[in-house]
Amino acid sequence: MGGYDVMVPATWKVVLNVDAFLGAAEDKRRGSGPTAEGQPALEIRGSVIMGSIEVKS
Repeated sequence: MGGYDVMVPATWKVVLNVDAFLGAAEDKRRGSGPTAEGQPALEIRGSVIMGSIEVKS
């Protein structure tokens, strides 16, 4: 019953492979549109139970 904020630059690609049960996983970055080929990428995998993960820049 808590949350995590993950700070990621807006130019990175973020892939959320998260199962959420009574919770959420969201990319809340502004301007996180398409990324150029070869840009860094971050994949977040796992489960969220009664909590949240927010990706911010």
